[in-house]
Amino acid sequence: LVSYGWRIPFLSGIVVCFAGIYLKSTEGEEGEHGHHTNNKNEQDDHEMGAAADETTPLKAQSATTTSTKKMKKKNPLSIVFARNNLRPLLASAMVPMLWSSGFYLTFVWMAIYMEDLSENAPLEGAFAINALSLLLSVCLLFPIAGWMSDTFGRRTIMSIGGISIALLSPTLIRIIGGGGGFNDCDNEQSWLYPFLAQTLLGICLSFWGSPMCAWLVESFDPEARLTSVAVGYNVAHALVGGSTPAIATYLVDSVGPTSPGWIYTIVACIAMTGLWIVAPPPPPSASSSTKE
Repeated sequence: LVSYGWRIPFLSGIVVCFAGIYLKSTEGEEGEHGHHTNNKNEQDDHEMGAAADETTPLKAQSATTTSTKKMKKKNPLSIVFARNNLRPLLASAMVPMLWSSGFYLTFVWMAIYMEDLSENAPLEGAFAINALSLLLSVCLLFPIAGWMSDTFGRRTIMSIGGISIALLSPTLIRIIGGGGGFNDCDNEQSWLYPFLAQTLLGICLSFWGSPMCAWLVESFDPEARLTSVAVGYNVAHALVGGSTPAIATYLVDSVGPTSPGWIYTIVACIAMTGLWIVAPPPPPSASSSTKE
C-alpha cells in the first residue's frame, strides 16, 4: 500500500476518459440554445441560407457573419460575471456546498471520528465500516439516484436528500458516535448501528449529489456553462468542503462529540436556499428534458 497501492485509485481515473470519448463521438454539437444539432437541422440551415442568399444583400450577410464571430469570441469570464448570470453563478456555489461538506464529513473525516474522537472510540473496524458504507450508499446508488432525477425531476430528488440530511444528521451522528447507548452491546462496541447510520447519511447525500451534477449543467446557457460550473463548484469545495473537517474537529473538542451533526443541518439549509430561492428557473432546454 505504501510503495505503490495508493497510486492505483488515481490511475483508475483514466477510465473516465473512455466515457468522454464515447459522449464526444455519439453526441452532436450544441446549438445556440443548447439543442443538439443533427442532419435535419443542418439541412434546414442550408435551406435558410439559400433563401437568405436570394433576399439579403451581400454586405448585410457579411456584417451578420462578422457580428456572430465577435459574439462567439467573447471572453467567457465576461459572460460568467455578467449581471444576468450572477444568480445562477451564486446558486452554483451554494448548492454544491452540501455535497462537498457532506462527503468530506461522512466518508473522509468520519472514519477518524469513529477511531479517535467519538464518545466510545475506538470503534473496531472503523475504516472497514467507512469503506463498505461508501460502496453501498454512493458508488452503487449514484446511478439510481440520477435515473430517479430524470424521471421525477432534479429538484424533487435533491430536496428529498437535502431535507433528510437537515433533519436526520444530528441523530445519525449521535448514533455513529455511540451516544445514547446505541453502540453498547454487553459493554462491547457494535459495528451495526454506526454502519447503518453512516449508510443512511450516504444515501441522503447521493440523492443530493447525483442529480446535482446534471442540475449544474442545466442551469447555464452553453456559452457560459463550463466556466460558470467550474467557478461555483470549486469555490464550494475549496471554502466549505475543505474547511469542514477542521471545523468538525474543533466542535468535538469545544462543544461535544455529537456537535458536528449540526454542520450538516446548517449547510443543508444554505444549499436548499440556493436550490429553491437563489437559482432562477431552469432554461427551456433543460426543463423540456426533465419534470423540473
